[in-house]
Amino acid sequence: MGELQERNRALVLEYMDKFRTFDPEQYYPYLAESPTYRAGANTYQGREAFKRNTDAGKLLYPEPESATNETLAVLADGDWVAVLLVRRAKTNKVDDYENVYAMFYEVIDGLIHTQVEMLDFRVSTDAFDLSVLSALES
Repeated sequence: MGELQERNRALVLEYMDKFRTFDPEQYYPYLAESPTYRAGANTYQGREAFKRNTDAGKLLYPEPESATNETLAVLADGDWVAVLLVRRAKTNKVDDYENVYAMFYEVIDGLIHTQVEMLDFRVSTDAFDLSVLSALES
């Protein structure tokens, strides 16, 4: 792995720890000015999209500090870093959520320009009470 890929890999892993806090003050410094957030087929633009995601996370994960990510693989190629992980957590609906996530990050000049999150939505649909997200719309 080249020097750029090693730097990008390290940056992404550090960013992921900050993003898991759901605190924009901790993860905004890692983001480009107008980053792209993709969740499955949905694409959102701007830092506010990342904040909406973590605001939802605060409602969906009542004990975020007890959630764990088991990293299965981290691959870096050019500007992209891919992370395959298993997430385990207590959700607002079940005590034993477990799902596989594929995360992809585009890093340009030391900042996250794109974050793509893919997971098994069949598993997550049964594990969360999504009705709580209506509180974010007010």
